[in-house]
Amino acid sequence: MSAHFQNSRRNVQSIAKHIKRSQKERTILFSDIVHSTRFWAAQGDIQGRLMVDRHNWLLFPVIKHFKGRVVKTIGDAILAVFKESHHAVQAAIAMQQILKHESETNPAFCLKIRIGIHSGETIVEHHDVFGDVVNIASRIESRCKGREILLSSETRKRLMNQDFFIEKKGGFIPRGKKKAIDIYQCQWQRSPNLIGKLKLHTKMPLIPRQRYEILMYTLAGLGVVFLLINFYLRFLLSEFENISLVMLSPSAILFDYPLLLLLGLVLLGGLGWLIYTILNLKTIPITAFRISKGGFGFLILFMLAYFGLSHVPGRHLRGIQYESKHLLVETLGEKNLIYDRPSLQARLIKTLKAGSLLLLADIKPAGPIVWNKVLIGRETYGWIPRVLPPRLGVPAQRVTLTDKFYFRNRDIYALLLGLAGFAWGFFTFHIRPA
Repeated sequence: MSAHFQNSRRNVQSIAKHIKRSQKERTILFSDIVHSTRFWAAQGDIQGRLMVDRHNWLLFPVIKHFKGRVVKTIGDAILAVFKESHHAVQAAIAMQQILKHESETNPAFCLKIRIGIHSGETIVEHHDVFGDVVNIASRIESRCKGREILLSSETRKRLMNQDFFIEKKGGFIPRGKKKAIDIYQCQWQRSPNLIGKLKLHTKMPLIPRQRYEILMYTLAGLGVVFLLINFYLRFLLSEFENISLVMLSPSAILFDYPLLLLLGLVLLGGLGWLIYTILNLKTIPITAFRISKGGFGFLILFMLAYFGLSHVPGRHLRGIQYESKHLLVETLGEKNLIYDRPSLQARLIKTLKAGSLLLLADIKPAGPIVWNKVLIGRETYGWIPRVLPPRLGVPAQRVTLTDKFYFRNRDIYALLLGLAGFAWGFFTFHIRPA
């Protein structure tokens, strides 16, 4: 029993040390919607939830803009944390300003909040904050009236000489305390405009589950691009000699296609600019999310139709709508050797991976092996066997497949069903309120 008690004591001490390391100087901001209970009772649950959602959409970006972090929402209240006190006060002023601006531009908008701010040492964890500072900030917020900002003397001290039009309002004894604390009021109406350069909705507030859904939709969209390239586009592009050569030998661009190289560099620069622009976007159109879910719907229905119809008998489904003009040679092995003439003793001129496509130029039997003559460069050809003959302990090995590309009726049906899935995903996507 004594040993167990000692182990428990050591565990408690270890946890206490860890908690102590988590103590940091922070400023806590509490905000709450005034008379929200009346609104819910009068307007109903749906309108009440929409009201909270609108509140979050307006205020979350303000908090982020002034270097704060929304720790959590408690009903229609916000708990946010800031490293610097002046950022918290600036955020509070901007929050009141943005709600006032919204009410002036939309007469039906009547949402008012009250804000309490307190500073001190608090326990900061990844997803939450704890401690007496949080409790006192909440008590200060409860003393506020609508459209009012109150802050503690501790926060006031940390503002140094910064002028936020702060006036002393009095003091009170927080519940559970014996000593009164002084509170100050920020006359934010006298403050200069802090929302002039602030774009609304800089971050779309989403519940964590929907963030994962959007990630899944985006990956599915990339899967759609891969499938379309793998099933169709690569075969169609291989019909054109120049494009086929670029696909097979990118290094040839440096010497044979300098203009194409220049175009590639321009496109690469454009892609870099696009990525930079996306990463620095202040707003993300909801259409982008609709397209991502549309890609998910396309992928699901297309895959079901493509593989499902391939096992359905019927001449109509196998009917050909388009076939390639050239015979295409597809490599099968992991390491496919191309020779300068149709002989295994000839000079090796190229090595290709499985799945490479080549244009067939000629066929020539040489002993037990049938050879394919394929285009590998500008007016440059090589030879690759169709099947390697069996050797001692090694069976015959097929190296290449030669065929045309066929676009059949079942491909049309699969693509049409994929488009129906895209339409379903696009029109059924909805943002869930955070």
